[in-house]
Amino acid sequence: MEPVDEKGEFSDCSAPSTPEIGLGSGSPPFHVPSPRLLRFKSVRTKPKSFSAWKESVRSACSDDDLEILVRGCYLWKIRKKTFQGITCYRRRFYLNLDTLSVEYVSEPRRFSLTFAKDTNLLSSSPAVEMPATPPIVIPDSDSKHSIDIANIVEVRRGFATDTFNVVEKKAHTFKALATCLKAENCFSLIFDSHYRTPSLDLVAEDQKICNSWVANISRIINATKSIEIQKDYELYLRNQFHTADENHNGNLTLNEFSGLLQQLNINLTEKEICAIFDEVNTNRTEIDGEQVIDEQEFLEFYHNLLERDELIEIFQNYSYCYDGLAMTLSELKKFLEIEQHCVADDEECRQIINEFEPCGSRRSRLLLSPEGFSRFFMFSDSNDLIDHSKIEHVYQNMNHSLSHYFISTSHNTYLVGNQVTSESSIDGYIRALKAGCRCVELDCWDGPRSEPIIYHGWTLTSKLDFKEVLIDAVRPYAFYSSEYPLILSIENHCSKKQQEKMAEHLTAILGDMLYVQEVDRTRTHLPSPNELKRKILIKAKKIQSPNSMNQQHFECPEQHVQTLPSILYSNPLHQHYSKRKHSDSVGSVDTVSKRFSDLVNYMESTKFRGFEVPRRYWEMSSFEESKAVQVAASSPEKFVNYNRRNLSRIYPRGTRLFSSNFDPLPLWLVGCQMVALNYQAKDRRLMFNRAMFRQNGRCGYILKPTSLRD
Repeated sequence: MEPVDEKGEFSDCSAPSTPEIGLGSGSPPFHVPSPRLLRFKSVRTKPKSFSAWKESVRSACSDDDLEILVRGCYLWKIRKKTFQGITCYRRRFYLNLDTLSVEYVSEPRRFSLTFAKDTNLLSSSPAVEMPATPPIVIPDSDSKHSIDIANIVEVRRGFATDTFNVVEKKAHTFKALATCLKAENCFSLIFDSHYRTPSLDLVAEDQKICNSWVANISRIINATKSIEIQKDYELYLRNQFHTADENHNGNLTLNEFSGLLQQLNINLTEKEICAIFDEVNTNRTEIDGEQVIDEQEFLEFYHNLLERDELIEIFQNYSYCYDGLAMTLSELKKFLEIEQHCVADDEECRQIINEFEPCGSRRSRLLLSPEGFSRFFMFSDSNDLIDHSKIEHVYQNMNHSLSHYFISTSHNTYLVGNQVTSESSIDGYIRALKAGCRCVELDCWDGPRSEPIIYHGWTLTSKLDFKEVLIDAVRPYAFYSSEYPLILSIENHCSKKQQEKMAEHLTAILGDMLYVQEVDRTRTHLPSPNELKRKILIKAKKIQSPNSMNQQHFECPEQHVQTLPSILYSNPLHQHYSKRKHSDSVGSVDTVSKRFSDLVNYMESTKFRGFEVPRRYWEMSSFEESKAVQVAASSPEKFVNYNRRNLSRIYPRGTRLFSSNFDPLPLWLVGCQMVALNYQAKDRRLMFNRAMFRQNGRCGYILKPTSLRD
């Protein structure tokens, strides 16, 4: 073996055959496809701060292309306020590459335009002449606002948010913006669900500036995604540190450090905690006479927790060439074959070294250090208990009847808060569709100007235009995460005229995506997801025959709409509960438009009248959660048998005013396909749902067990 030089570099040598030592000897190897090993982006570097990931992003961006953003330019910031309506502010925005944040400066004299809510009155602050080229200034901290790019998940062009949809309708009133208020000049920064606001809506003064912002911010977001694990890892460490730092001074006292250990599920005695704290506290920093540890000391402590003696032992057994100091490519290949039962070629082994070895010089020599080896085990999804190939790829048979699958389903998809007073938002649909949801709900009511609207009827929730939901959410995002059929569950409360308008919009906007063929009555079961790829199905009631109309009772929603003023002067939660309870008993209004009825085929909604009543395979029913649980408990075998051929949708009871969720598991156990949950909730039940539909490539369809199908 050649000696190690002072810098820790190694000379080339050919590794002899490695002895078959370890945990998995003797089992036959199997081949793992390349993507399994190549996809994962590693936590390659041991971070010395909570934002080290940003350095990797900065290195992926060219300063020349970002010059206009770094220097700054004026943009109009559009805001929708509850009482003031739409307000426009002209602000200087620029990109701070040091902190990877979008920042903007409030002018000394504010220039703004306000379009009063539900009026045609336009007001403005004193007009100020803005320079064509913004000067480079260092703003005061009080006037500067900063947005961390880590919180931005998407850059969206055009009039594609709730705020811009309002602006688009009233664009002619903004005379000061007349020359630039066009779709091609508008873009929105969309934030993750934890951020305080859903989006930042901006208008550039020309298309070139807009394109520059969209292209460069998108590139930074994509660069961030390439090191997403590194970023999430560092943000997790930062959250752990800040949670423990009770006095928010950037350091941890002994008591705070003890709380940190509890957060990490490390149970030690008081004496042991004091000993560890003393060992970690290498700088011996004192604040107010008390010893503290800082950010770097915490990170060093955390990484020491990740060290595994058994991994070092295995590493030494296979790093024969350099006597336990480094593993060559051929030794890594041998280790994967013997211990991991994984046949990896040279390219895959090279990728492992490039992804997980923290030392650049060793990467260039294709050598893997003990630290890189540990990182490969700690952070590579090829070593997870979960088989990531089942998360990344559709692996189940997609040729069964639709009734043989659990279908990811959302309840009142448009709401982003509670069921009574919250905002209805297009982003509710976009987030659900991007999360793989395959059935979204549209509560449709008569709206002004003969245009249907979507909102939670008889409540104080805001309203969306049916047409805008189709244009901004359904059409562009229907198959964003999955190519398998999307179901629009329409709760229809519209008059015949507006049912006709709904049919017109569905046909014109969705075009070939809309599945309009009639039901094949020669079949005995529903089509498969493969047969309906990239198709949108309408779930609603069809026109009833005279006989069936006599058997069912429907109530026109206008009678309830007239009671809305009374809600404004009473408890809205009480009013919602009583009206929702009544509305659930009578269902939505019957379909009276033939044009709309003709769009309904394999998702025909009918009233459930018992398991003994014959029904056709394309007819389905919806159950309130309490009723569904009761039926599942009293007649589980009949419910399972029913769900083998027909679809059932389960929705939350009307008393879940704060958008909580019921337990979906009992309904899945009897084969209910469409268990509708509130996607805006952050509760344990939704976590179950996300875990359930994470498999099978996150396509939103999970094949039911054989016992629930045959």
